This record gives sequence, structure tokens and C-alpha cells, in this order.
Amino acid sequence: MTTPAALLARRGMHDGSRGVDPASLRARAQFRATLRAARLFPARSRTVTVRPGRWLATATDPRADSSSTKRSPDAPDGNSDGTPDDARRSPFPIEDFERRSFPTAARFLWASRGLTQGTGLKPLNVASDWLEQDGVDEGDAGDGAGGTWIREMRLRHELIDREPGCVVWDPSASAAAETLLPMMRDWLCERQTERYVRTPDGGVEIPSLDGWRTGPLDALRGLDALKTCAKLVQEELCLVREETLEDLWMSCEDDEGDDGPEHAITRACDYSEGAEGGAQGDAQGVAAGAETARHTFEAGVVCFSFDPRKRHKKTLAQVHAPVPGYEAKMRNAVSRVFANLRADRPLWRANWVLQNSDEVVSTDLEWHPTNKKIGGVANRAAAAAERAAAAGIERSTSTFQDERHTGYMDPLSDLPRDAREAGERMHLRVEYETVRRLPGDDRNVNRWILFTVRTHLDRIDAFDAQTCAALHAAMAATDDEELRYKSLGDANLRTAVTEFLAERAAIATKRSEETVENGRKQSEKSVDGGTGAANSVVPSGKKCPFFKGDVGLGDAAAEIRETEANANAAAVVGGGGGSDQESRRVAAAIRAGIEPWTSASAGVASAATPPASWYVDPLAVPSLERERVFARGWTWAGRVDQVATNGSYLVGTTGAVKYVVVRGEDGVLRAFHNACRHHGMEIASAPGDVPGASPDPRDSNPGDGLGDPYRRNCPASTAKCFACPYHGWTYDLEGSLVKATKIGRMKDFVVADNGLKPIRVAEWGPFVMLRLGDPTEEEEEETPEAWMGPGVAAKISASWADDPKSMRFVARREYRLRCNWKVFADNYLDGGYHVPFAHPALVAGGVDMKKYETEIFGEYVSVQTVNGGEFARFSAEDSAAKADAAAKAAAIEEQKENRSRRSEAKRKKAMKRLSPTTRRKAENAPRADDRAPSKRAPAAELTRLGDSALYAFVYPNLMINRYGPWMDVNVVLPAGPNECVVLFDYFIRADAAGATDAFVNESLRASDAVQSEDKWLCEKVQGGLESPGYGTGRYAPAMEAAMYHFHRRLWRDLTEEA
Repeated sequence: MTTPAALLARRGMHDGSRGVDPASLRARAQFRATLRAARLFPARSRTVTVRPGRWLATATDPRADSSSTKRSPDAPDGNSDGTPDDARRSPFPIEDFERRSFPTAARFLWASRGLTQGTGLKPLNVASDWLEQDGVDEGDAGDGAGGTWIREMRLRHELIDREPGCVVWDPSASAAAETLLPMMRDWLCERQTERYVRTPDGGVEIPSLDGWRTGPLDALRGLDALKTCAKLVQEELCLVREETLEDLWMSCEDDEGDDGPEHAITRACDYSEGAEGGAQGDAQGVAAGAETARHTFEAGVVCFSFDPRKRHKKTLAQVHAPVPGYEAKMRNAVSRVFANLRADRPLWRANWVLQNSDEVVSTDLEWHPTNKKIGGVANRAAAAAERAAAAGIERSTSTFQDERHTGYMDPLSDLPRDAREAGERMHLRVEYETVRRLPGDDRNVNRWILFTVRTHLDRIDAFDAQTCAALHAAMAATDDEELRYKSLGDANLRTAVTEFLAERAAIATKRSEETVENGRKQSEKSVDGGTGAANSVVPSGKKCPFFKGDVGLGDAAAEIRETEANANAAAVVGGGGGSDQESRRVAAAIRAGIEPWTSASAGVASAATPPASWYVDPLAVPSLERERVFARGWTWAGRVDQVATNGSYLVGTTGAVKYVVVRGEDGVLRAFHNACRHHGMEIASAPGDVPGASPDPRDSNPGDGLGDPYRRNCPASTAKCFACPYHGWTYDLEGSLVKATKIGRMKDFVVADNGLKPIRVAEWGPFVMLRLGDPTEEEEEETPEAWMGPGVAAKISASWADDPKSMRFVARREYRLRCNWKVFADNYLDGGYHVPFAHPALVAGGVDMKKYETEIFGEYVSVQTVNGGEFARFSAEDSAAKADAAAKAAAIEEQKENRSRRSEAKRKKAMKRLSPTTRRKAENAPRADDRAPSKRAPAAELTRLGDSALYAFVYPNLMINRYGPWMDVNVVLPAGPNECVVLFDYFIRADAAGATDAFVNESLRASDAVQSEDKWLCEKVQGGLESPGYGTGRYAPAMEAAMYHFHRRLWRDLTEEA
């Protein structure tokens, strides 16, 4: 095949006329052949539909991004207006925080607890949170210097007009800038009427900004439009151009281009630079580049955040290349996020860094006040060294400038020497970023992505205890390389800041001089890759939202144990081999008496499986699992059909919690702890279909929920209730205590305070879900869908077509296995690795292991699919269409029957007129319906497995399996260190034609055979785990990513002391 270099050597392809010379045709054909060799396009395709952000989505991954921006109706703390709370806390809207004088930089740490998962991107509510501006100060409305917003806006206008370095431009961005300008006008004039006024000519006026006006927006073109956009807001504006292989293909189709396909193929092979790190040429290069669309920073106005000239014409991965680990991280983020970004689903995130000055302008910029004093950015390190030498202080110049980036520290401002100075001198800088694809059908517009940055800056001693705890946690969870990038590489600086935050957040800082000195040594070592100083900060007995330790300030023995655990943790993790966070988790495991697992951050290809002791320990591990695994988050409790009618209820046990779920007389579903407030007697028995329970022997009619002894003593005023059979305390279906005998002499007893203890309950599809434990403030309104993540929740709920009634409950099966519950979960999560060896009937039945895939979603869910899980796209509309088609078919059949009856009547009438011999011949002739079975139209055959499947695992113990017409739900419940109970609830499509009793029974028998095979496997694995010859194993990276994901979440919960 001709190489790109050979194609580039061919110039002068156009002859100046409308025709194209043969060389051009050959080059175009070769380019198409190159793309076909990369398996990117069909052999012949003249028409390519360009959809913004979804380039080749159907060719590379049939599963569309289904992330949702669903609004939370009653989100806490600033979310009462329904703005998204990203499944946790929300820092929006800004006005709520300003009314409380809450530092705006601190709100982002408060919202995320200082920790960033993955890319940190969350759904953005454009209606209220897109273009954030400082609140209205008293000076904003009048003359003079004005408030914060006025001062910053005046400086911004001056820089845009006079400083050419803050603007970069490419003419290809003209259409995008001209589209963006009226979008910003409409948003600002509607959202902030006190600042922005729409003028009669269609422009914008800012009265408080000296009456500045844009003039008619229609008259502004190209760069002028972009500059005007930037003058309207405090945000930095960057336009990122998306270039996909579809774009290159279309450019190849263009006969008029100057460079033609030669240029296109060169750019196609250049993709490999962004995807693999170097051009590879021909099909290999194009295929490598197909890993992701190319997103390049082409135009923007940046006044305060970074030097746009250093990023111009670079991809996001190239921009972050100097930072260890960031290039790959950004490349992956682009492939997952940017390529799937939709105009109606923008995103936001917040990044933080510390700096020692109150200037919002980045020290990376030549126009920063400090840089002007010292003669430019290049002189920063020298200025810092000179100042330190004059003061007799030894300081690492990397704090102010290093080979990777220009730091955020002012070399002319001193760094703090202790905790008090850290609070006074250090500022938290938070950059609020939004990412939004421009809307419309025009590819010249929708290929552009608007990236905005808004800087918030506050002194850290203005933060409350919660925010200081969040920043403390963020520093502890951040590895050394990234801390250096955040200007926290200096050991003394890091220690001073850590101590200030610990004191403000009530984290224990009472340590011996030796411990303090060891912490400083570890901090100094961390600059060179050590474990860091965070290990020297010990959680105290004082409770705060982020650190709930059991170490009292005055408990010397406990402090010694803590020090020993930290020392052991350092030995386990190894000098410099793990992050501070992992060292803290290892220490927590040692304190709890469980064997540490050191592979949580190693990656699946390098990781060892958890130690066997996790599966055989009879005390420590099961106790922690009850407290930290099963008592947090949302867990399965039962089926909605079990509590469908008012007064119906179900009971069960999860971890250490016994619960009762009841449908009240008002139709509201409620859940309570199944324990009487008097002496703890269970107040509800099993109606008869709950796992492992048997009806009460005194109940003459078990299962009806009416005649059992638990309801026999209900007062006449209560139609149904829960009456404790021990001493008769009675509760209504809303949990209130309505009757308690013999308590006349009881002192300080408040009836209203002695109702059943409630548990959060919700319906998710056909399931009843519980949230056990005491929910935090942000968890109060969190739904199961939000907890799992809106994208994956929608993917799973497609199994029942978003309508629980589309699946009909058929049967329940219960299996008791002699193995730890995690063995069963591991078996489920091995990516089908065991299927060809242990379940030959499944393979013979059509399970194509070549089409087996695994996806990880967030913290709690993994999904395995066979053949893409195509049935998952079944929807309510599909059901309605099928029902309509069936009705039409039935009507046609009825018409045929009517015609047949009329024909039969005519036939009999005609037969009477025939002679006896002719009549006998006619009666013996075969009729249309008497044809041999082989000649009839074949009926559609209903199969158990179908040709695709979806297996979803919801942490910690729920498994949802969708295949053919079936859905079965598995819940594994611990019954001891080496025993568990697994429930199987079977559902079938309500509209499944051919689902006869024989089909259902045969399907259940086939499923039972598979479960018997798995039961044998799991019990044999348990036997091996209990053998002294086994310690840990390894993962098959191509298959067992979901298992590793499960183990990482489990490790996090087992070692989470906060």
C-alpha cells in the first residue's frame, strides 16, 4: 500500500478546471483503502452522517452514553431550586453561599469533600450555573472603584484591549464565536437582570461598568465576537475544535480542496500522535488515531488563569504532557467524555491549588504584578532564591518554578513557617470549569466545544471546620507528584498547611516531638517519592464529618497503637511504593485486625487478589462487612409486588439489620428496623415468601399478613398494625407507637419519641431498595439511581423497559452454599472466564464468548454483556408498537375466520346439491388447514437465552441478569464466614408470546442446572481458600476487571474509618 509520505510527494493534483486528474483520483482511492484497512468505514459509503460528538460511535461502541442531568427536587444546602447535586452535595447556586458569607472557593471543597473521582466531571445545570459571576457588592451599583466584580471586569477589559498575549485566534472559529455571543447575551440578560440590560439594537449594556455597550451583535464577526464574549463575563473562554476521521473522510470527498486527500491522510496518521505517542503510518497509524477524536485548543481569551499562547494548537493531552500521568489521563478523558459530549448535556468540575498571594492572576502570565516586578516569568526561580538567601532561609526553588510548570507561588511573598502563618498567608485557588458543545446542525459550529474557567480565591483561615477537613482529606488522598504540581512540594510548607487544617477541623495534632519530627522527615522524603507527612496526622476521638477515629486525645496506649499501625503500614506499602492514602488504609486494616491488601492502586494487570483470610476469617472481616459494607449505600430489600397493596409488608435481613417494609393505608411505602422499642422483640414476621423465614406456628392463615399474632392485638381505630407479641406494644403502619400497656409509672417517657426507627426506602423498577445506617446530609435525598449513577441506572432499567410491569414475576428459588458470600460474587464477576469450562450447556445454547464485554460504572456498578445486550434497547414504545401490531394481526385473523365460516356455510349448501359419490370425494379432500406441518408457516420460536444478555452487578450483593425473555435477580446474603444464601427471583416479559407453563418450567430447570454447577464451583473454591497452600492469586486482565473493581470498593469500605 502506498505510504502517506508517497501520497504527500504527489502535488499539483488539480488542473485548474472542474475536472480532477488521475493522480488525484488514485490518491483519493488510496486514502479510502487506508481507512478501510483500519476497519473504520465500509467498502463503499458515499454518505457519512456527521453527528456532533458521536464520531464512529456505532462503529466502535454501540452503547451510547446515557448520562443524565436529572434534577434533584429537594437537594440540601443550596439545592432547593432543584439544581443537580451530582449525586452528592452541590456547590450551586452561588447566591446561597454568598448570602451566608461562605467563601466561594470553599464551597467546591465542601461539595466534593475535597476528593475527585476519575475526571471529576459532573452534569451541569445550564439554566442556573453556567456563567458564574461574583455576587453584587455594595460598590457594584455606584461610581468609584466599585466592588470585586467591577474591579475584576475593568482589569479584564484593559487586558483584552491592551495585552495581545491573552488572546489567541484561528479564523476557523468564527462561526463558533458568532454563535456563542447571542447565547451568552440571552443567558446573562435573563439570569442577572441587575447587571445586564438588553439594548434595542440587540446588544448588551452593563450600566455599572461605566455604561459599557457591545453594540449590535450582528455587526460583530470573528475575533471581535470572541473578544466581546470575553468582556461580558469573568470566565476565561476557550474554543476547542473537534476533528474526527469522519471530518477527514468528508474532506477527502471534497474535490475543491487545495491539499485534497494527501493532506487528509497525513492528518489522519497524525492522530496516532495523540493516541499512541508517535505517527505509525498507513492503516496502522489511522487505526491508532481512531482511539479518540482530536480536540485542539484553537481560539480563546484568557486573562487570569494560564498563558493561552502556550496551549494554542495543542490537544488537551499535549497541554498536560509535562505532568506525570496527566497525558494518559487526559487522553482517556477525551475519549470517554469529549467524544460523547452533547450540546444538551454540558459538564463541570473544579480543580484546586494553593498559593501564597491574594492575586487572582496566575503567576504563569507575564502581566502578573509580581512578574512585572522581577522582569518576567523566566526570572521567578532566581528571584525566589535571591530572596531566600537574603533572609537566610533554605527554600526549594521548585516551589516557585520547575521543569514541569510555573507554580502558583509568589516568589516575593514569604512561605509560612508554622500553622498560624499558613492560615494567614495561604489561599485556596479553585478553578471552576465548564465544558459545553455548541448546539446546532452546522458542523462548523457543533464541532466546537466551549471550555470556560472561572477562578475563585479565598484565604484558608476563612474556612469552616468542614471545609478544612475536606482540604485536609484532599491533600492526604493526592499523590506526591500531583501535590508538587499543586505547588505543595515543599516539605515545610506542606506540614504547616496540614497542621493548620488539622487544628481547624479538630483532627488530633497532639503528638510527641519524635512523632512530629518523623512526620517532617517523611514530608521531606515525599518530595522525592516517599510516603509523605499525611501519615503523621492521626484521627482523633472528636467527631467531625470527615474523620471519626477511635483514638482519644488523652489515651496514650491508643496513640502508641496508632503509631505502631502507621509504622507497620509503611513497612507493608514500602518506602515510596504507595500513596499516603494507601498507607492510611493499610494502617486502618492493621488496627481492625484484618490482613492488608496492597494492590488496590496497582491496576488489574499488576494486582494480586485479596488475601485468603478475607474469605475465612470468622470474626474481624464479617464484623466490618456488617458495619461498613452492608450498612452503607442502597441495598436490595425485596420486590415491589410483595408490597403492592395497602397494608402488605415484607421482612428481611441485610448485614446486621433486620427490617420491615410496609405499604401504608395512604399508599406510601415505609421501612423500619424490625425491633420493638421496648425490649427489641421483632414486631413483624415473614408473610411466607421471604428468604429463610417460616410462618409463625400460631398463624392459622400464614402469608395473608392479617391473622398472625403480630397483628392480632391492633386497636379498633387502626385497621392494620404491628403488635409486639412479647408485651403488646403496638405501632401503626406509619411507625408511630399507638399502644403501650403498664407504663403508667414510667418517668421521662415521650410516646412520640418511641416509634419504630425508620429506614430510607425507595422503589427502583420492580425492586424495593433500602439505605441503611445514618445518612449524611447530602445522602438524605439521594435516590438509588443517583447513587449508582444516572447513566448506568438507565442502562439497567432498560431491562424492564423503564416499566416494572413489563416483567412478570414467576418464581423464587433459594440456594444455600457452603462458601463465603464473596466467593459467589467473585464467580459472578469473572467476565465469563469460567463459562466455557463450567457451563458447556450455556455455550451450546448460543452464548458467544467472543462477544462478551465488561464495563465499569463509577464506584458501585459493573455490567457484563453478551452481544452488546441489544435487548436492553427494548422500550415502552416498542411494547406499544408490538401490542398495536398484535391487535391488527388479531383483527385480520378474525376477518379470515369470518370469511372461513361464510365459505363453510356456502360449501355445505353446495354439497347438498351434489350426488352422493361426488359428495364423498369432496368431503375426503384435504383442506387448507389440514396441510402437513412441514408445509405450514413456521411459528417464531421462544428461547430461554436469546442471542444477547446483560449481567449487572450492583455493589455489594445485587445481581440483575437479563437474557431472552427472562430476567432473574440474584441476591447473595452472608450466613457465616463460610456459608451464604443466594436468592433467585425470576421474571419473564409480560408480553412474551409462547411463554407456556411448559416453557417456563423447562427454563427454570435449565437455570437450576447452571446454579448447581456454580454451587459446586464456589464450594470447591472455598475449600481451596481454606487450605494453607493458598495465599493470594492474580487477575486475568482481559476478563476480570469487574472483580477487581468489586475488591477495590470492598477494600475502601473495610478500611474507611470516617
